[in-house]
Amino acid sequence: INAQTDIVYLDKGSRDGVEPGDRFTVFARPEQKGFPRRAVGEVLVFLVKDRTSTAVVSQSSEEIGKGEAIGFKE
Repeated sequence: INAQTDIVYLDKGSRDGVEPGDRFTVFARPEQKGFPRRAVGEVLVFLVKDRTSTAVVSQSSEEIGKGEAIGFKE
């Protein structure tokens, strides 16, 4: 479980178009099928490899667990 200022690892890298400085929104899994996703945090990428990235949790409203979905923040 991670929260603000923790380091996290993403399964997206330069082959997916990720670059240092990219921000991703973290979404909690819906409690029930059919309900919308709920944003619970944001991560900032600072290190990118071919297939993975390392990021810092820049903000979180609750704990972020392994396997949470992310979406590119525009």
